[in-house]
Amino acid sequence: MATVRDYFETDFTRDVVGRNTFDFAREDGRLVPVPVQLHFDFDANAVFVAFYVPAVPDAPGFIQGICGHVDRALAIGEGRDIRAGRHGERQVPSTDLQFAGRVFVYAEDDLSDAEIDTLVASVRPQGVYLRVRGPRYARARSAFEKPLAFISYDSGDRDTVAGPLAHALAQIRCHAWFDQYSMRAGDPLERVIRKGLEECERCIVILSPRYLENQRWARKEFDAIAEREAREDRALIIPVRVGVTTDEVAAFSPALAHRRSLDWDPLRLPDIASEISVTLLAVGRPHERRPQGGPA
Repeated sequence: MATVRDYFETDFTRDVVGRNTFDFAREDGRLVPVPVQLHFDFDANAVFVAFYVPAVPDAPGFIQGICGHVDRALAIGEGRDIRAGRHGERQVPSTDLQFAGRVFVYAEDDLSDAEIDTLVASVRPQGVYLRVRGPRYARARSAFEKPLAFISYDSGDRDTVAGPLAHALAQIRCHAWFDQYSMRAGDPLERVIRKGLEECERCIVILSPRYLENQRWARKEFDAIAEREAREDRALIIPVRVGVTTDEVAAFSPALAHRRSLDWDPLRLPDIASEISVTLLAVGRPHERRPQGGPA
């Protein structure tokens, strides 16, 4: 399941965004780093603000306090010459955009409706039109966002490959089953992973040296998706190679070595995610049927 932080970072992907992190004091005086985003919506000629608030004591009071510092977020855009426009039209400068008063707070604390109503009313006199998105929002969103692909990877590649790829796909509304997003504390690991492998239309396999050497979870996941390919007689695996040769892949799975794959390059992450998304959104087309011989 995607987290509150994930939605803070991936909602409003059409907007131009300015980012910063500000420290705000809790009621006990301790400073809390709060990521802030300034969104430029050139179509609506509007600027709005989004804060991400980690779990804190007295969350309503803390949120009310940061709403009194919206000017700090708006200052992110000062001195920037940002222009945007569609092909064939005059570009619009960001200085034309007006603050709409809208402030989004993505909060890790699950506030009650009554607490949110009180917060909204308390900041309205400041010209702030507050919307709070918390764990309930994340759960509801995730319930309607069926992952299009399962990401199979070695844990050593989580932060450098699998995580960035899952995030890049989420930004273009291609949600992937990634254990950091899709599992909660206490979930039975093997059962949840097998369910993800069976329900997702595709499996993105991160073929790194670690993955090829992993004879435990990675191998189990690969064998499960290979068995499903054979059973359903269609191509399910999208290989992403990370510093491995064709011979090394062939030693792991001869059939996979001859399948078209993507070469990992962090500098090309948006392009890689875009190419994968084309495949994911083409699910069910006739050309997806697997060539005779199947995966090894």
